[in-house]
Amino acid sequence: MSAAMAAAGHWELYGTRGLLVVACGDDARRMGFSVESVRPEASPPDTPYEVLTGHESRIAATRPAPERDRLVTRFWVRKDAALQAVGRGLSLAPERIEAGFPGDRGTVTVPGPHGLDVPVSVRNIAFSSAYEFAVAVPEPLALTPAFSYPVG
Repeated sequence: MSAAMAAAGHWELYGTRGLLVVACGDDARRMGFSVESVRPEASPPDTPYEVLTGHESRIAATRPAPERDRLVTRFWVRKDAALQAVGRGLSLAPERIEAGFPGDRGTVTVPGPHGLDVPVSVRNIAFSSAYEFAVAVPEPLALTPAFSYPVG
């Protein structure tokens, strides 16, 4: 690990209950990541139910308690990673971001400055049943420049 960190242009550390995660790479500044421990049937703030959208809350409500707690934690780390990837941090209320996509990969849309939404590619990575981990990188913006100049 230390050789990878030394060779990387940038690296970041993130810690949670009993775990330390290192992210490194040449463009790691454009990456967001989040890891949280899953503690079944924990009460807030350990399981952050208040960060869910209405859609995510309805999905979680259909699951048995242990599975629901994992799913809520999964939604949270997706949001946290997406916000970090675009440099917003918690300056934006997480309940404004929809991260309830099925599967382990999807796009989270983060409201950006000046009304421009930023699509962020988010992937959950499973490495332990005790944690949820997500990595996010902004997707290239599909902008089509339009210019109009009078001729003559």
